[in-house]
This record gives sequence, structure tokens and C-alpha cells, in this order.
Amino acid sequence: MSNILILGGSFIQSNFVNRAILDGHNILVVDRDSECYCNKNYPNLNFVQVDFSNYSRVRNIFSDNHFDFAYSPSTEVGNLICANL
Repeated sequence: MSNILILGGSFIQSNFVNRAILDGHNILVVDRDSECYCNKNYPNLNFVQVDFSNYSRVRNIFSDNHFDFAYSPSTEVGNLICANL
């Protein structure tokens, strides 16, 4: 069982979220929208609302948790955050 960070909780990430849950992984989804698709459709999801432009808040999430893997859709913000882990 791995600890997985998922950047963004939109429908795009939902297939990965679903697979990770079914495989028994511990996942944390972070998104700026508390009403995002994954948070609304997975009631037991570990979720943190954060604006990715708040770099210090994002860094705190990383320092407070140990992640084996980070999943991000291929976006500039996601790539920059993952590069700084």
C-alpha cells in the first residue's frame, strides 16, 4: 500500500483516484475547489483544499506527509509542483 498525492480533483483525475482506492492505497487529493468532482463523488476521500499558487501552503502539505508517488495531469502548475518535491 502506497501513499499517493493527487494534484487536482477534477473528472480527469477520477479514474486514477478510483483505481487507487480499489487497490487499497492511501490517497490525498488536493484542489482549490472543495466542490471538485472527486471530493463530491468519493465521500471518504482524504482531501485538502489549497490554491496551488500558495507555494508555502503546498510545501506544508508535502512536509506534513510522506508520499511514495505524486500524480498530476500534465499541466505547467502540476509539473512545477512535482519538480519541487
